[in-house]
Amino acid sequence: MLIQLREQAIIGEGFFGKVFLNDGCAIKVFKRPPAPAEEDLDPVDINDINRRKNKFNSEVEAYQKAREIDELLHFISHFRGERVISGVFDKDNKDVSDHYLLDCAYAMDYLKVKWIKYDAGNSVESAHMVKNAFRQHGINAMDDFSFYLDVSDNVVGIIDFAIEEYPLDV
Repeated sequence: MLIQLREQAIIGEGFFGKVFLNDGCAIKVFKRPPAPAEEDLDPVDINDINRRKNKFNSEVEAYQKAREIDELLHFISHFRGERVISGVFDKDNKDVSDHYLLDCAYAMDYLKVKWIKYDAGNSVESAHMVKNAFRQHGINAMDDFSFYLDVSDNVVGIIDFAIEEYPLDV
């Protein structure tokens, strides 16, 4: 099933992607690198596109791996798998699909919760335990995941993690 998305349905944005609300799902679509300015001599860096695709694959692989591990499954039970996006349109119905990597998208149940960004210095103890549990199973890109808590301050679910990071080459 091909999915069309509208930019007015964006509910979140990070460095690599934007999250759209669509039919009860939160769909993360990875962004294409910004187009170069006219004064730039180089076209869009193919290495940056590959890095973004690698990051997408690393995130999907991490979710799939966590689904197979009983200790981790309940934290990611909202994951619904990869999606193919046929187009993205702005508020004026202009096709802006070229701003996105349409083959780099996945869906999760939309959870109307308060997401908390992990920070080693101020996150709750249960978030540290979850981070360590994921790392013990080879899911290593856990430095900036987000989580939500139940009424007892236990982590119930997490998002934004991967097998490995793909930092900018500096």
